[in-house]
Amino acid sequence: MFYILESEFPMLSDTTYYDIDDGLEFEGIKSWALGLPFAVTPPSPIVVPITRVGEGTDLSLQPIPFNDANMCLANPEIAKVLSRYPESVQFYDAVLMDTNTQEEYPWFAINIISLLSKDQVKVGDNSSSVHIGRLIKNKNLIVVSAKLKGELEHFPYLKFVSIGD
Repeated sequence: MFYILESEFPMLSDTTYYDIDDGLEFEGIKSWALGLPFAVTPPSPIVVPITRVGEGTDLSLQPIPFNDANMCLANPEIAKVLSRYPESVQFYDAVLMDTNTQEEYPWFAINIISLLSKDQVKVGDNSSSVHIGRLIKNKNLIVVSAKLKGELEHFPYLKFVSIGD
């Protein structure tokens, strides 16, 4: 069984959060959501600006642990879990940098390089050795196996949506 992996922004009670400027472009990289290995290596580390949005002053605010918008980003703990599946994921050092305080958060940029068909993610199909990938028909969606879901579900802000027939 596979699930769609989604994430929610950590937000303080007053709706303060970090906005991630992940629309960075690199020569030779068309998109982070193609499900294919890159022909070139992006710079290291990739510096991703983040900006605190809202009036909150609580210093406990942390960046989103996993983000898949223009660029897929993960904190070190989630990246460690995903590193168990090197056939499906490429990792690049990244730094999230607060544009106001210049505080840096070591993160990882992730290129998911497995493509899965609808047949591969059908309920009950356990024949695939792939545990994370993008759907061929909608590459904006990341899907994970039940096994990987079990390894990730204790992380806050991650959501897993069942895939029907």
